Amino acid sequence: IDCESFTPVKKAVSDEFVLGWTGSAATFGFIKSLFPIIDQLGKAYNLKLVLVGCGQQTIELDNVEVKIEPWTLENEREIVPQFDIGLFNLTNTEWDRARGGGKLFVYMACGVPFITPDIGIGKQVYNESKAGVLVDEDKWKDALEVLIKNTELRVKLSAKARKYAVENYSHKASV
Repeated sequence: IDCESFTPVKKAVSDEFVLGWTGSAATFGFIKSLFPIIDQLGKAYNLKLVLVGCGQQTIELDNVEVKIEPWTLENEREIVPQFDIGLFNLTNTEWDRARGGGKLFVYMACGVPFITPDIGIGKQVYNESKAGVLVDEDKWKDALEVLIKNTELRVKLSAKARKYAVENYSHKASV
C-alpha cells in the first residue's frame, strides 16, 4: 500500500461516530448484512455509516445517517482516514475464505482500526498485526460497541495499524 498517500488525519472532536467501509458493488453484500446491527446500535449512539464504492444510489437506515461516495482513488485517500472504525466482513464460504484483504491494508495505512470476522485474510491480518478486533460471525454488535465506547483502545489500535502498515505493507517495506 502507498503509505505516503494513504495517511491518518487528525479528526475533529465530534459526538458523531463514523463507521466506514470501502469496496465495490460486487462486495456490497458483505456490508449490507451488517445494516440491521448498525441500525440497532444507532438507537444508542450517534452513528454515521460511510460507504465508498458500494454501487448503490441510496440506502436508508432508521437510526443511522448513511453517506454514499463513489469509489475513486482520491476519494478513498480522503474519506477513509475520517473513519473511526473500518468494517471488513466475509461469509464463511470457501470462496470468501480465499478473498484478498485490500481494504484492510487501506484502513491500516490510514490509521483506522478495523473489525474483521475470524475468517480467511481478515483473521490472518489480525493475527499478524493485532491492529483491530477479530469477531465471531454472531458477535458483531458486541465488537462494535467495544470500539465505540473505548476511545483509548481505538487510539491504541489506530497507532498500531499505521505502524504495522508502514513497516510491513508499504512500498518502502517491500523493496
